[in-house]
Parts: sequence; structure tokens; C-alpha cells
Amino acid sequence: MAKSSSTYYRDALNKKISGVCAGFAKHHHLPIWLVRLAVIIVFLNAPFIMAALYLVCHLIFEEQILV
Repeated sequence: MAKSSSTYYRDALNKKISGVCAGFAKHHHLPIWLVRLAVIIVFLNAPFIMAALYLVCHLIFEEQILV
């Protein structure tokens, strides 16, 4: 398994909205669908917190094409 850097990125290649979930999944070696499902479940239970967290991640994470 290749080591990932400690920096988070938005994955421009596999994005659906802005690439936050895809970048987080690649960083932690998780399936992208699992991270997206977790985000949807948390969003349904705490929409304001999840929307704020997603927006912060979108603004902080740099966009990069992760292969």
C-alpha cells in the first residue's frame, strides 16, 4: 500500500459535487461510496453541521487530480 501524504485534497477526477468525499476516501484508503453514504446519513441527521463542515472542507482542501 502506498503512503499518502498528510495533506487532504479534493479529487477533481472522481467528484460528484466538489470532490471532498472522494479526496477524503482516497486519503484514508476507503471506498468512495462508503464516505458519500456516511456524509448523506450525517447530513440527514444534522444538516447544518454537515453543510458547514462540507463547506469548510471545500474551502480548505486544494483541488487536485488524484490517480
